[in-house]
Amino acid sequence: LMFEPLASLDAPALIQRLSVWTSRPIPQDGARVRGQFVLREGEEMWGVLASGCDETWTRERAAKLLAAADTYWSDWVGKLRYTGPRADRVMRSALAVHLLGHAGDGAVVAAPTTSLPERLGGTWNADYRLSWVRDNSIALATMTQLGDVATAERYMDWLAGVAGDREAPLQPLYKLDGSRDA
Repeated sequence: LMFEPLASLDAPALIQRLSVWTSRPIPQDGARVRGQFVLREGEEMWGVLASGCDETWTRERAAKLLAAADTYWSDWVGKLRYTGPRADRVMRSALAVHLLGHAGDGAVVAAPTTSLPERLGGTWNADYRLSWVRDNSIALATMTQLGDVATAERYMDWLAGVAGDREAPLQPLYKLDGSRDA
């Protein structure tokens, strides 16, 4: 496991401490951690990568939160309605769209990536954490047809809040904070 320090991001306001916990020791070298393990049948190793979290981790806590996440996602998928062709792929796509929802306010991001170089070794990095109104309207109309009305309602509440007091009533895309300076 290896991670780089977050100091290279362009948006200092978004920088949070990134911490790694594992159930087996991993050597640390400055801002890097690296570990290699061979697990035998019946053995396990737990690992948690957390952002902005000062809580103490244990195997039991990690297992409890993993079980809670599994229950949440199983329950969420269980509420969707689709019985047509390729139902498993439709559900996976719905999961992906739901994961693109910004938990803070309901915005839906175009992609959960940032700082991808335009070309290897280049200096310009793309930031795709934007919310495109057209793309989201298509995705959320589909989610509504599948039975997930709540996600569409959260997005519409967010969109009404960011678009209501602008010179132009609706922009093609917004930053997650609602600004149109994208």
